[in-house]
Amino acid sequence: MQNAFLSFGLPLLLALAAVAATLYYLRVRENRWLDQCWTGSLLDKESERKRRGPLVQVHYWLIIRTDTGETIRKEVFSERFFDSFEPGDRLEKRKGEEYPRKQDIC
Repeated sequence: MQNAFLSFGLPLLLALAAVAATLYYLRVRENRWLDQCWTGSLLDKESERKRRGPLVQVHYWLIIRTDTGETIRKEVFSERFFDSFEPGDRLEKRKGEEYPRKQDIC
């Protein structure tokens, strides 16, 4: 009985613990991003195409310099959203929002 647990149960238990730890880490990281608020300028935009078999996957990033001097590389998932920004644009990230937006300049 004990050998059966060691050969099947223990690896399963370790795998479940690894999944739980990964999900916890991702949730904490997401909450940390959502709690941020800042203003800054768009330094650059980057995109990369990756071929995965017959599919082509495209990744888009905004490179932002906050007013406090921190550089942030934020991945965005929409080409249309990505194309709506130009280097030099003033951006703001509001607490609770996933993505930055163009800052209203009056």
